[in-house]
Amino acid sequence: MDYKKRHKVVIIELEWRKIKPLFRRALSETLQHRLLDLVRLAAMPKNTSHQNIVNAIKRIPYGTVCSYGEVAAAAGLPRRARLVAKILSDSSALNLPWHRVLRACGHIAFPIDSELFNEQKQRLQAEGVQVVQ
Repeated sequence: MDYKKRHKVVIIELEWRKIKPLFRRALSETLQHRLLDLVRLAAMPKNTSHQNIVNAIKRIPYGTVCSYGEVAAAAGLPRRARLVAKILSDSSALNLPWHRVLRACGHIAFPIDSELFNEQKQRLQAEGVQVVQ
C-alpha cells in the first residue's frame, strides 16, 4: 500500500472515530427503542392473559351470568374488567358465550334500544335467565 492510500485510510478512520458517537446516538434514538420493543414482544408469553380470559368466558355455565370483573378474577387477572370487555369486543370471530357477561350491577352493557341489547336479552331469556330492564 502506498503512502497516499494509507494516508487516506488513516484520515477516514480518524473521521469515523469523530462521527461514530454521533451515529450511535442517532441510531439509538431511532432504532434502538424499537429493537428493544421487538425483543420484549418476542420474550413475552404468547397472549396468556387473552387465552385465560377466553377460557374463563367459555367456562360460564349455561343459564348463568357473570360480571366482567368476575370473569377477570376467574382468569387470574383481578381488576382487569376492561380487558375482558376489550377482548369480547374484538372477538366476534370466536364462538364465545358473550351474552353471559354483564356489568357488575347486573345490567346489559349495551344501550337499551340497540340491536345488540335485544340480541343479548333474547339469548339470555332463551337460557332461562330473567332479564329486567
